[in-house]
Amino acid sequence: MHECQEILTKEKDPELKMLAESEYEDLEGSLGETTDEIIENILPKVDADARDCRVEIQSASGGSESSLFAEDLVEMYKNYSRLMNFRMKQLDFQQDSSISKGCKNGSFYISGTDVYKYFKHESGVHKVQRVPETEKQGRLHSSSAIVIVMPDVPREFTLNMAEVRIDTYRAQGAGGQHVNKTDSACRATHVPSGVQAQCQESRDQASNK
Repeated sequence: MHECQEILTKEKDPELKMLAESEYEDLEGSLGETTDEIIENILPKVDADARDCRVEIQSASGGSESSLFAEDLVEMYKNYSRLMNFRMKQLDFQQDSSISKGCKNGSFYISGTDVYKYFKHESGVHKVQRVPETEKQGRLHSSSAIVIVMPDVPREFTLNMAEVRIDTYRAQGAGGQHVNKTDSACRATHVPSGVQAQCQESRDQASNK
């Protein structure tokens, strides 16, 4: 690269300078790739790097602009996952009802090769300073969004069903007369720990159980 720089600064032959410039660009690209490989090899490896992960994105300070920023982050991670041949599955997405768009809270499951390795450093508070869509006078606003990245770590455990109590009750909410007249909702309680889980998604008690 040094020789190419000397030719570019001292040589007067335009054809030679053009060749030197082309070679310099090739060498510069190779240097960047080599640097990335070196960093990749010297960074410590952790077992979780190879795992899939769950990403949660929440709007934070900044009102509706924060929701718009959180939605931008969602789109960015979707495009990056597509570029890396990862699969990004939406688990939950709550829109900002005050502006009928944006993202108040979203969760996604991302799977592929070494997914957590590429997403683990995204955890934290992300900040943006810009003129938001909601600003009428062109003023800069600062807003932030929270990104949480968790590796998918399988846990093996044995549940003794003798320690689980199943209760049924009447479902609440919209659904007509059926909601008020049948005990279709189910609640499971792990008696030793007190941990509970409940479901009333279906009209069928067995399905909810």
